[in-house]
Amino acid sequence: MRIGITIGLRSANESIWVNGIKQTAVFLAKLLQGSSKKHKVTLVNTTAVPITQSLPWDRHIYPTLQYEHVKEDLDVLIILGGAIHQSWLEELKSKGTKVVSYRCGSEFFYTMENMIFNKKVDVPPYYNVGFDQMWFIPQVWEANHYYLQTLHRLNESQVKRVPFVWDPMFITDKLKNQENKGEYRPKAGAKRLTCFEPNMNVVKTFIYPLLIAEEVYRKDPDLIKFMSVLNTQYLRQNSEFLGVINHLDIVKNKGKCYFENRHDTPWMLSKETDIVISHQMYNPLNNLTLEIAWLGYPLLHNSELCSDLGYFYEEFNIPQAAEKLLDILHNHDENWEEYRNRNRELIDVYLPTNQALISAYDDLLAGLYE
Repeated sequence: MRIGITIGLRSANESIWVNGIKQTAVFLAKLLQGSSKKHKVTLVNTTAVPITQSLPWDRHIYPTLQYEHVKEDLDVLIILGGAIHQSWLEELKSKGTKVVSYRCGSEFFYTMENMIFNKKVDVPPYYNVGFDQMWFIPQVWEANHYYLQTLHRLNESQVKRVPFVWDPMFITDKLKNQENKGEYRPKAGAKRLTCFEPNMNVVKTFIYPLLIAEEVYRKDPDLIKFMSVLNTQYLRQNSEFLGVINHLDIVKNKGKCYFENRHDTPWMLSKETDIVISHQMYNPLNNLTLEIAWLGYPLLHNSELCSDLGYFYEEFNIPQAAEKLLDILHNHDENWEEYRNRNRELIDVYLPTNQALISAYDDLLAGLYE
């Protein structure tokens, strides 16, 4: 099949680390290219931003074209990283092109918060009608599929839960010149904890990771060198934020907790991190989780879809998580290589080279014509 996967470039030299959506587009392209069906796969830009050599992927491996240059040459268009106008959808359908909406975000939560808190949005949501199918990665299925099924006027048979696809290609390339290629290595002494949660909405926030660290700090402060809480600089004038953090011993003790801006994930892991603590609601699998696990960093998380990776605690269970963190601090470095290797074996099910995963997507594509 001739397959397009949309990307919505916002700048000619846009970083691949801005969010996970363009990474997902490339990972899916890599998977489809690996099919024995010999699909022709193109990344399709739906904005007016020019396509240049500064893109963070090889255009010889992953051909990338503007929408107008490819719209006449598609059997399937997968709307993933860039939206299309209703008129474009209708034009594609009139030519026999199958159009799939591929959903990766926690859109119910984004929309709800934008309404309640009157947030300004650059582009208002656009609810196309006429998709052949809508595909949801498993971590956003529960909270979003009925919501978007109704808004986009789809029936139940048109809504599919599809496997997640991930590849270490971007993070390993970013770290290739770092010591040990940025992979985890034990270091003596107290440990540096990091929370990477974006704090852009209620789905992934710093509060529970910080409270987990606080529980351990109260028991044995000498185990923790410091904790970095990223993506929180904008909260420093918020009274609710200050009320929470100033109540904590790990914050009161100067030099033990830092509230910082966004940092490049590979740099932060390789330079300032020994242990990562994570928390989410209704997003129990993501790129960051797999990046950290792949590189062998001890990851304490509550993502039930990958509970076999890293160190898992249940939902909002701070005491359980604190016990797991103590175990990491005392014992992880004795088996760090075994831990990394086990993680990589488990992550194989998400890799675009996994034959079962390739077959699953071939079946989904064939299903568009049944």
